Amino acid sequence: MTRYRVIFDDKVDDDIGATVLADIRGKIDWIALDAKEIRHQALKGNRYKGKYKLRVSDFRVVYSISHREELIRIEEIAHRSKIYKER
Repeated sequence: MTRYRVIFDDKVDDDIGATVLADIRGKIDWIALDAKEIRHQALKGNRYKGKYKLRVSDFRVVYSISHREELIRIEEIAHRSKIYKER
């Protein structure tokens, strides 16, 4: 089992509490360990083409994945009411 590298972009909501952030990190670690075996939830629309979502409590994580490079890029983490709005 190969562990994928994880890199974070700068788009992280300031409202995330420490407990939820720990849960998010746990889910991201799970994806990094099982990236080839799990089924990723693809997002729809031109803005999110090639991107996936992860639900953690009331927060959403938008990420992209490269199996060739064994890399997961966390592109955005925000509350579900804010994540899909234009910025």
